[in-house]
Amino acid sequence: MDKLIKEKAYFLFDEQKICGKQRYSRIYIGNEFCDRRVPSLDSLKKIIDWCSDMFCELTLVTSCMTNEGLGRLKLVLNYLNNKNQKTEIVVNDWGVLGLIKRDYPFYSVILGRILVSRYLSRFFSDEATKKNRFSVEKKELYHLFPDTFLKLMKKYGICRFEFNSYNHLCLTQSQLVENKIKAHIYFPYTYVCVTRHCRFPSYFNPIPLKDVPICNRECVDRYAILSNYFHRQELLAYGNARFLREREIPSYVDYPIDRVVYNDFKREGW
Repeated sequence: MDKLIKEKAYFLFDEQKICGKQRYSRIYIGNEFCDRRVPSLDSLKKIIDWCSDMFCELTLVTSCMTNEGLGRLKLVLNYLNNKNQKTEIVVNDWGVLGLIKRDYPFYSVILGRILVSRYLSRFFSDEATKKNRFSVEKKELYHLFPDTFLKLMKKYGICRFEFNSYNHLCLTQSQLVENKIKAHIYFPYTYVCVTRHCRFPSYFNPIPLKDVPICNRECVDRYAILSNYFHRQELLAYGNARFLREREIPSYVDYPIDRVVYNDFKREGW
């Protein structure tokens, strides 16, 4: 499988722990799920200097944005612009995409896995539906992107998609080839769900949900393990999102992965 991976990136969850990542050619910063994790300008300066010394590329990941978060993001984008820093931007919010295309058209934009997952359509083949309207074999269930969605991406000049899992990539590989879209996947953690009401601080303080304090970015340096009977495996809570761990990247489809983003919250080696 390694021969099918062109680039390995590391998702830096704590901007203060930049050292020791020399074996990766790219560093990811920011957060996909919470706009309170937009990096500070002090952290950003430190990361840019480190990337320059290590000849490492930089990617900024953005989430769904509130007005407050959008203000913080603009400060970061202006700082990167003033530094003439060549940075990729991963977008998971249509408003952020519009902002970048309007005010910062020089940035390279990647469609994040939240938007990619949202626009994967599930449908049954006509032949399978005729056989049995209510019972269809799994092999006849398809996941594809709507044509209107792909046309919109072409209009915006977006040719890189980030996938939540390798299975999603495999199911859409014919469309990726046809539209010349490069694929990134996250490993080993795939997200299961995300909420706007973050209760992460309550995992470490036994308090009623209604009394959960204002966010102090507790998720910067910690995570929680949750038991889940349905999945029969542990769920990992990190901020306002929940994740499952994949054991390996499947090797049964030979579609080339342009980039793997290593996102181990437990900071284990790869």
